[in-house]
Amino acid sequence: MNKILALSLPFPGVCKVLEHGEGLGLWKFICLKPGHPPFPIGDIAMLGAWSPDYSSLIEVLPFQRLGVLWTSSAGEMGFESYEQQALKAIMEDDRISFVWFGDKSLARLFPEKGFWAPYPFDIPDPLPEVLPKSDIMTLFCPDTAKKNMFNQLVAAVFLQRKLGFLTLETNIQVPEVIRSELRCRQRGWLPEDKYKSILSSSKLNLACSWAETFNYQAAEAALLGVPSVGSPAIPWLPRQNIVENPNDPEEIARVAEAVLEKNWLSLRAHLVHYALAANNQLRESLSRL
Repeated sequence: MNKILALSLPFPGVCKVLEHGEGLGLWKFICLKPGHPPFPIGDIAMLGAWSPDYSSLIEVLPFQRLGVLWTSSAGEMGFESYEQQALKAIMEDDRISFVWFGDKSLARLFPEKGFWAPYPFDIPDPLPEVLPKSDIMTLFCPDTAKKNMFNQLVAAVFLQRKLGFLTLETNIQVPEVIRSELRCRQRGWLPEDKYKSILSSSKLNLACSWAETFNYQAAEAALLGVPSVGSPAIPWLPRQNIVENPNDPEEIARVAEAVLEKNWLSLRAHLVHYALAANNQLRESLSRL
C-alpha cells in the first residue's frame, strides 16, 4: 500500500477520522500548527477538509499525489454554505487527484475525482472497562444546527417527566424557553479526561442529529457501555436505537426509554463487528490509490 501522510488543521470531526486511521497504521497523521518542521517524504498527501491556508501548503508538500478527505454529508453541507464553496474549489483544483468522501451520494455526484470508503475505527485492546452508571444522560456535541439540539432537549424533558430521574449532562447552552423544564448540568466544552469520565457513567447518550457520516461520539459511548439513541444518519447504529423522525421529541423519548432497557453489550459487539468490516474495506480502497 502507498505511504500516506494525512494533514489537517484542527477540525475536530476530521481529526477524529485521521487519528483512528493512524492508530490502525493506515497513515501518519499531523495536526497542522504554526512553525511545523519539514514534512516526511511519502507517496500520497491527504488533506483533512479544506481551508485557504492549504493552498500555500500544497506548494511545499513533497508528494507524488494529493488528495482530500471530505467528511461532511450532503445534508451537513446544506447547513453550512461555506462548505459548498470549499468543495467547489477542491473539485476545480487540478493539483488534487482524489477526494475520499464519507458520503456515498457525494462520491456518486463527483465520480471524476471522488470515491467512498467507510471511516476507520481503532478498536482498543482490551476494550474499556464498563463502569457503574449514574442517573444521568448525556448530550455532548458541537453547538451547530445540524446536531438537532432543541428537539433532543425537549425529548430529555419528556424522559424526565416519565421516568422521574436522568439528569442531563451537556456541553451546549440550554435555551431560556426550556431551562425551567429541564433538570441539567451545563458543562461547557470539557477536557478529554473529564468528558470520558462523565460519559462512562451515563445510562443514555443522545445523538439524534439531522446529518452525519459516522458520529464518533456515539461510538465512544458504546465502547464505554453507554447506549445511544440516534438518527438514521448514523450508519452503524442498529435499528432499535434509531428514531424514524428526528423532528419528533416524543418519538426520541420513546426510543430512548426502550434503549434504556436493552443490553449494552449487544451494542458494543455490534459496533466492533461493524468496525472490523469497515477497516478492511477502507484498507482495500486505499490500496487502489
